[in-house]
Amino acid sequence: ELHGSSIVQCSGSVLRQLPGLHEMAQHQMLLTILLACLGAGAAGEEGSCDPLANIFVINLEGIPGAERRNAASAEFMKAGITNFKFWPAVSKGDIDQNYLQLQEQGAERRQESGQRTLSMGETALAMSHLAIHKHIILNNLDCALIMEDDFNLTNQFAPRLEEYKGKLPEFDWVKLDWCEASPDRKDRNSWKRPLSRPIDESSPPKLDQSSGGPCASAYLLSRTGAELLAAVNTPFWTDIDSAMDPEMIKFTVMKDRLPVRDYHFNPPLVWMGDQDKPGGMNIPALALKIIKKRHLKDYKQQPSSLRSEE
Repeated sequence: ELHGSSIVQCSGSVLRQLPGLHEMAQHQMLLTILLACLGAGAAGEEGSCDPLANIFVINLEGIPGAERRNAASAEFMKAGITNFKFWPAVSKGDIDQNYLQLQEQGAERRQESGQRTLSMGETALAMSHLAIHKHIILNNLDCALIMEDDFNLTNQFAPRLEEYKGKLPEFDWVKLDWCEASPDRKDRNSWKRPLSRPIDESSPPKLDQSSGGPCASAYLLSRTGAELLAAVNTPFWTDIDSAMDPEMIKFTVMKDRLPVRDYHFNPPLVWMGDQDKPGGMNIPALALKIIKKRHLKDYKQQPSSLRSEE
């Protein structure tokens, strides 16, 4: 009743997209997007987000992600943060059987928007983000901090971020780290990633309107933002950076949801300094399978008292 016209408009966009989709894709699209339609025009209440209440770090399980997992844990411990959770990353090995099908279902939208085909590693990473977005929706979380496992925290990370507890405006997402976009937004290789520590690690960060640029290694996502991103990428077709891009959202059923409520912290509170550590999206699928198989064999041979939760 409060925003019925938005639901009707949004649902109409959904129905126009259904013809031509496979039956399974239709079901996925309806379930995900109708959730977003219910939230159309209704953001989370201003000030309801605790930015450190729910922290999810995308990381490969077991030995493949161990080095990055240890580094991420050390970063949090230095910051005095203990309530973080590692989210099991989708690996290349998980999708190697249906990778071509995943690319096929998004081919028309990529062609229309000028997007290239995603690599297997990019697909796996994007699906990891998407899984967390759906978790936020299903568990009705006000917001969550989502991070990839190659991050480094700036000095005084926790108190500087906690300054915004209860003070954030209505938002879809707030980037804690971002890249400078190249003139050609499709040329991913020319994006300038902030791989060195930010010069300013003491000033209270300003909350600036806009995403700041591509990259999504660390971002605070509201429930309505999760609904938006899940709908944009159902059926699956693109990476998280593009899903956040208003220029790409225009090609989806959520185009009527624009403009997005996107912000970024300036200076950044996070920087990507551990990209070269093993366990990233470029680990070969075959190598990952071998590592997992060997790890499982060794794990089963251990006495039950010595087994870790991994």
